[in-house]
Amino acid sequence: MKKKPIKICFAVLAIVSVVIAAVLLIGKPERSDKDFEAKATSYVGSCGENIRWSLNTVTGILSFEGKGKFKAYDSPDDIPWRAYEKYINEAKFDNGITEIAPFLFYRFKHLSSVDIPRSVQSIGEEAFYGCTSLISVNFEENSSLKTIGNSAFAYCRSLKAFKMPTRVVSIGNNSFLCCYDLSDMVLGYSVKSVGEGAFSSCSNLKKLRIVNYDCNIFDDGETIYRNIIIEGFGSSTAKDYADKYLRKFSVIRDMNNINDMKVRLEYNEAVYDGKKKKPEVIVKGLKKNRDYTVNYSNNLEPGIAFVTVSAAGSTLGEVTLDFRIKPQRPKSLRLRAASKNSLTLTWNEVHGASGYQLYQYVNKKWKKVAETSLTDTKIKNLKSAREYTFKVRAFVETDSGKIYGKFSSACSCATRPEKVKLTSVVNRGVGRLTLSWERVSGADGYIVYTSFKQKSGYKEAKVIKGSSNTKCVLTGLRSNKKYFVTVKSFKNSENGKTLSADGNVKSKSPM
Repeated sequence: MKKKPIKICFAVLAIVSVVIAAVLLIGKPERSDKDFEAKATSYVGSCGENIRWSLNTVTGILSFEGKGKFKAYDSPDDIPWRAYEKYINEAKFDNGITEIAPFLFYRFKHLSSVDIPRSVQSIGEEAFYGCTSLISVNFEENSSLKTIGNSAFAYCRSLKAFKMPTRVVSIGNNSFLCCYDLSDMVLGYSVKSVGEGAFSSCSNLKKLRIVNYDCNIFDDGETIYRNIIIEGFGSSTAKDYADKYLRKFSVIRDMNNINDMKVRLEYNEAVYDGKKKKPEVIVKGLKKNRDYTVNYSNNLEPGIAFVTVSAAGSTLGEVTLDFRIKPQRPKSLRLRAASKNSLTLTWNEVHGASGYQLYQYVNKKWKKVAETSLTDTKIKNLKSAREYTFKVRAFVETDSGKIYGKFSSACSCATRPEKVKLTSVVNRGVGRLTLSWERVSGADGYIVYTSFKQKSGYKEAKVIKGSSNTKCVLTGLRSNKKYFVTVKSFKNSENGKTLSADGNVKSKSPM
């Protein structure tokens, strides 16, 4: 009986503790987004010669910046962001990255969405193997994807949205194995091979359209799941496969096939002018917006523009064409500075240009002498008192190489001749001085300057034409006034006179 007060005390304390905890919990303000972001962690690193990765654990976005290929990883355990797999639910790649390397997202179970730019040409082996939450793979328009590696999307059980890019050539072994939720898919005319087990156990995939007559489908009953209806043409490898392995087959009866027709553009080249370029698409026998639609992309700036011609109505297929938008012609190529053995040329900047190439006229041919990303360049190792002719053009770097604009107007300019050595200044009469100097080879003439001060104030007194004329007489000078005299040589060009450096100075007072 004496122990009852103690039990009652414990019960009271327990009730009080619960009440206090509830009050504290109810009164505690919600954590704001700002508070959450303050504790966010970012991870960054290198994953290729020109590619870096960064992860924001708040947004769950793993981003890849740069261009080119990834570093080669021997196994999934070598992937540097694998330790942060639980944070990653979305992946994005810069346009310029050309591959998604093997194992990049091997068994990343929280990854739900991937955006793949048009520059990616291949998806490597087991790149997305076992990404069980992956729902959508979004390809940028005009995708360059050609190869899907072995088991690239195997066991992506939630994958639904996957529109096969129109340039894909090869689908690897087990590439979509056990993608249970995959919807209807079309393998375009470019697909030449389907690997072993590529669509095995795709239980919800109702239709698989195989458009290429000669597509090489791996000869095994598990390559295409038994419940899938195969669509294809009557005389095709798709029909042969369906017959051999007792698959349902549906014939594509409409034979208006854009890929089998001649599709051309109104023009294949244009020059940038600040307006979007839209060359007309011409398909003989078909009508735009009835039989096909047209979509333009990258058609404003200098570079490669794309035109996607897609089937509409009863027409089949899709074709992607490209055309070039060239940079404008550089303006105002001119001389900025000259020395005895070099010339510095400059020109106006061209919109969208990646760089410029300068050509020199040598032995009746144009020869490239410089390539620069700047709007000026210095040409060295030239001869003094020599006229040279140049022209320049802009270019744009693309994945397919350089696209060049037209050349500028030619610019002729001259290097400096040697400076003049003044040998004598002689008083030859009232108000007269006679000058002599050494001949300068290659010069087109000389200019005589006079001043009453030795270091400043020189004015042109006389122009002497011809390099062999090495004497002159100055008249009309002030008697008994000391004159300082110097001579410069010059070389003519379309750009005007190019003067030598300052020569020596002599002084004399006329009578």
